[in-house]
Amino acid sequence: MLARVDCTRVFSEKISTRVRERPKLEKALTVAREIKTAAPNQRVILTVVEMKRLARRRNS
Repeated sequence: MLARVDCTRVFSEKISTRVRERPKLEKALTVAREIKTAAPNQRVILTVVEMKRLARRRNS
C-alpha cells in the first residue's frame, strides 16, 4: 500500500510495551535527521500508523 504512494523507506516493528529499545524507530529518526541535514529545505514526513506506539515513553 505505501509503495503505491511512492514511499521508498518503510520501518516497521511490533514490540512488547515492556521493551525499552526500539531499533526501527531509532533508525527511522536517524534517516530523517540525515535527510534533513543533507537537504535542509526538503520536507521530511514521518507517518505513524498508531500514535500510541510512537508516544511510548523511552524510560518508563
